[in-house]
Amino acid sequence: MLDRHNHLGPRRRSGHHTTETLIAEASSDAGQPELCTETHAEIRDAADWAHLSPGEPEEFHAQFWEDQAALNPTWSINLERDGQESALGETYPGDVFYREGDDGLCVVDIAWTTITG
Repeated sequence: MLDRHNHLGPRRRSGHHTTETLIAEASSDAGQPELCTETHAEIRDAADWAHLSPGEPEEFHAQFWEDQAALNPTWSINLERDGQESALGETYPGDVFYREGDDGLCVVDIAWTTITG
């Protein structure tokens, strides 16, 4: 079977896989996502995570994400809506920030996006 994320390289592929797991756990009442100890992340409601999939993992760039810079994330990844229509004022998790540690990646923050006109 062909890995559709093989082009990402091992470190970015890990971020993609970790985000798939995060979405599955956050969208289920039974799951508990892997959060960093000093996280600022808000998981909110399981329904907020429905119809999302991971975008492309990127190394963290503080100039684009000043609010998260002090949290020392290693990676950021945008979340994409899977063909779901969005309503004005709707809020959903738009970007996830990870820190690499000895045990792998943990979520340090989540940037929530609000649909505006």
